[in-house]
Amino acid sequence: MRIETKRLYLRPFASDEGDRFHDLLSNEVVMKFSLAGPLTRNRSESLFQEFQQLQRERGFSPWAAFRKERNVFIGLCGIQEFVIEEKKELEVTFRLLPEHWGNGYGSEAAGGSYRFAFEELGAEIVFSAIEPANTHAMRVAEENGLERLSDTRIHGKVVAFFAKRKSSKSTRK
Repeated sequence: MRIETKRLYLRPFASDEGDRFHDLLSNEVVMKFSLAGPLTRNRSESLFQEFQQLQRERGFSPWAAFRKERNVFIGLCGIQEFVIEEKKELEVTFRLLPEHWGNGYGSEAAGGSYRFAFEELGAEIVFSAIEPANTHAMRVAEENGLERLSDTRIHGKVVAFFAKRKSSKSTRK
């Protein structure tokens, strides 16, 4: 499985990329807006295994994201499941290394993930949960045509729920 956009490609993390995964998700700057905060080694190893199992069983997960030019690892982006009102839903999530911020890679990678959810998984709606202070993620949602549905508190933090419907305007390529 490989998703390609104009400048990026996304693919499942290889089994030997646990250190790369941990380095990304233990970075305090990268995880500033994560409800879980920076991950410990044990938590990142567990999550890495969960993502690999999700990929095997469902055909999707948060994937490793690379710039095509020079094959540079920039972070992760992809699809995960979460439960809303006792129903499993799909969410697009992304985390980029700070040196790759401000280049539109988040919007581009998320756009590829939305297309995958709609075209390959047959989803009718895909969500994103974003802290309003996370202006980068808010911009990614806007650029991908997501609609803000509501705000709620999760683990004491205000989170905005956004949704993109299959019939919404197209996502970035």
